[in-house]
Amino acid sequence: MKIAILTMSNGINYGNRLQNYATQKVLESLGCEVETIRNFTSQKIVDPNTIKERIKEILSDFYYRVPIIELKKMNYVLRERKFNEFTEKYVQQTNYIITKDRIPKGIEKMYDFFVCGSDQVWNPEFDINSEIDFLTFANKGQKIAYAPSFGVSELPMKCINDYKKWIGQIDCLSIREQAGADIIKELTGRDAVVLVDPTLMLTKNEWLLISKKPKLKLPKKYILTYFLGDKSKSAEEKINYIAKKNNLDVINFLDFSNKYIYSLSPHEFIWLFNKCELVYTDSFHGSVFSLIMKKPFIVFDRQDNHTSMNSRLDTLLSLFKMESRREENITNDNQIFNIDFTNVDSILEVERSKAFIYLKDALKLKNDKR
Repeated sequence: MKIAILTMSNGINYGNRLQNYATQKVLESLGCEVETIRNFTSQKIVDPNTIKERIKEILSDFYYRVPIIELKKMNYVLRERKFNEFTEKYVQQTNYIITKDRIPKGIEKMYDFFVCGSDQVWNPEFDINSEIDFLTFANKGQKIAYAPSFGVSELPMKCINDYKKWIGQIDCLSIREQAGADIIKELTGRDAVVLVDPTLMLTKNEWLLISKKPKLKLPKKYILTYFLGDKSKSAEEKINYIAKKNNLDVINFLDFSNKYIYSLSPHEFIWLFNKCELVYTDSFHGSVFSLIMKKPFIVFDRQDNHTSMNSRLDTLLSLFKMESRREENITNDNQIFNIDFTNVDSILEVERSKAFIYLKDALKLKNDKR
C-alpha cells in the first residue's frame, strides 16, 4: 500500500520536521510505503557545496540592510542547510512539487491514500494555505486527515465557505486539538477524532536513535529555552534567576546572535532536550519533547499576535494533566523541578492505541498489526 503525506514540507521549524518524520514512521509501522509530497514552489534544497553562493546572494539582496539583518540571514542559511540535510536523510520525499496550479496528471492513481497533516496545515493565517492542503485533488475514498491543526480557535469569516466545502469532502477526519474538533463540528456537523501529535507516537528510545550530540562545547548542566514568540523581560529575569540559583547555564534555542545554536539540526534538538535539566517554552513541540524526555518544563503564553494558537497547548496540558506547568500556576520555586510524570506513559499508551485504531480503519487495514 502506497501513501502520500501532504504537510508543510520545507519548514525550518523543529516541530514541523520532526512531526513529518514521525508521521512517516507511524505509517511505515503499519506496513505502508510512504513519501511526502513537496508542496512549495519556493522550496529549494540547499546544496552544502553552494552555501557560500547562497550567502552572497542573500547579502546582495539585502545590501541596504543593517549588518545585524545580514548576520541573521547568514545564520538562517546555515540553519536551512542543517534542516534540509535532516529531511534528505530521514524523510522520503517526491521528486516533484505540487501546487494548486500545478497538480501532476494522474497523481490520484499513484497512491492508494493521501494523508494531510500533521502540523498547522489548515492554519488560515498562513499565506501558503490553499485547497490542496485539504486533498481536493484526490479521489473520494482516498482522503485522510491525520491530526492536522488549524492553529487557531476560531476561523475568519473569509475562510468559512471554502473550509466547509473542503473539509466536508475528506473521508476520514481527525484533528490535533479540541478547538479544531469544535470548528469541524460547527462547519460540517461531523465529529472529528482528536488525536495526539505524531511526535508523541514515537517512544523516547525511538527518538534517541536519531539524536545527535552537537559538535560544540556545551555546559554540563543547563536550562533549555525554546520560545517561538518574543520572550518578555519578565520571563528573561525569571529564567536567569532560576539558572543562577541552581548553578545552571542557559541555552537559548532560536538565538540569532549565536550561529552555532541557531543552526542546530533536528537531531541535535532532540539530544539537547534529553540532556537538559529544565525547559522553559511557549512552544507546543517544546512541551511535547519535554514530556517525551520526561524533563521538568514551564510553559509561557505566546507573546505575539497569535494568542489563539495557545489552544493546542491547552489540549496537550489538559490531556496529560499538566496544567500546573503553566508559568502563572507556579507559586514557588520548589514547584519548578517537582513534576510528576507517573501518568504520562499510561496516557500515551491509550492515545497511541487510539491513533492506530483510527489509522487502521482509515486505511482499511485488518487489526493485526501493531
